[in-house]
Amino acid sequence: MADPCFVYNKKEGFDLRAHYKIPKENLILLQFGNIDERKNTENFIFALNSISDSIASKITLLVCGKFKNNYEPILKSIVKQNAKFQIIFRNEFVSDEEMESTVSQS
Repeated sequence: MADPCFVYNKKEGFDLRAHYKIPKENLILLQFGNIDERKNTENFIFALNSISDSIASKITLLVCGKFKNNYEPILKSIVKQNAKFQIIFRNEFVSDEEMESTVSQS
């Protein structure tokens, strides 16, 4: 049996870039859900740490969802001290409406 497909309303007036202060020229890489090792976020960060500054400076990694206990500090520890990319962690439940708005604007 196939997984069901849900349709959610968008959060009225929600502007992703304004809400998170993401520059308009940045590419947004989005990771949603229950954030733990299975999401492989570490490899996203390692990859972003290794690309050129000129490319990295135009990328935002937005990680939204409830993090596994003590996982956020692990992720923060592998971001280079002088990283040129923007990384945003939102360690909390995100409503269906905000999730729909975020996905549609990223």
